[in-house]
Amino acid sequence: MALRETSGIANENRSHVRSLKSARQPEFALVAHDYRSQQNECIFLVTSDRSAFTLRPPIQRAAYYRKARSLMNETNTLPLSRRLKEATTSTHETLDQSIMSRNMFATTKGYRDFVLLQYRFHQHLDPLYRHEVLAGIIPDLTARNRFSMLQEDLNDLGEPLPAPQTFLPVEDASVAAGWLYVGEGSKLGAGFLIKLAQKIGFTPSFGARHLAPDPEGRGLSWNRFREAIDHAPELDPTRCIQGAQNAFRHVRRYLESPEDVLMHP
Repeated sequence: MALRETSGIANENRSHVRSLKSARQPEFALVAHDYRSQQNECIFLVTSDRSAFTLRPPIQRAAYYRKARSLMNETNTLPLSRRLKEATTSTHETLDQSIMSRNMFATTKGYRDFVLLQYRFHQHLDPLYRHEVLAGIIPDLTARNRFSMLQEDLNDLGEPLPAPQTFLPVEDASVAAGWLYVGEGSKLGAGFLIKLAQKIGFTPSFGARHLAPDPEGRGLSWNRFREAIDHAPELDPTRCIQGAQNAFRHVRRYLESPEDVLMHP
């Protein structure tokens, strides 16, 4: 269900909102509430991962709790990869638009900036591909790492490697899985980006190694990653979403402040 942005809380509904906030039930992690009397519509955002549910008034408090719990049960049965996608789609799309609006694939200089952006992000991902817990969950975890390819791409571009960044290790497996979800998912979009790179002279063997597909192919590689995290009950969805959102924020910050290298997850 798509996220609906909300604004304001009608006075006549404030007591109802307070009752939700005070409910000692973790599934009711209220984010926002919006009552629109003219449209006869009441929208509650009731989950910490920003899922949106619509209820139509008048509705009694007990009926609301029954309906909300039913909706939450449906959400909790979604595969982890689906929950990650729904929680990050808006952020992901905004980031993609920002990257493409900079015409980074129009010139060699622009492409160099893109590779530097990727290098800084994958410098953070690099240790996560050696995460001991995730190595037992995700197949061929270390082989999925593209950091060494980015080093070679920068060498091809005649660009010195950036200085090592200060980075707090992501020890929590669920948070780390969220970061890797962003890194692995970007390989799907790389199928389009490598075509743009080839137009300005870069190929999977020169300057665009990191955009090449995994040996098994983009689709199969992604499906294996997705299925692995979907069938890992030890991963906490909320913390996975936190990790993915942090990863997207870091990439956005690199894009806007390329010289800002002090980044923490």
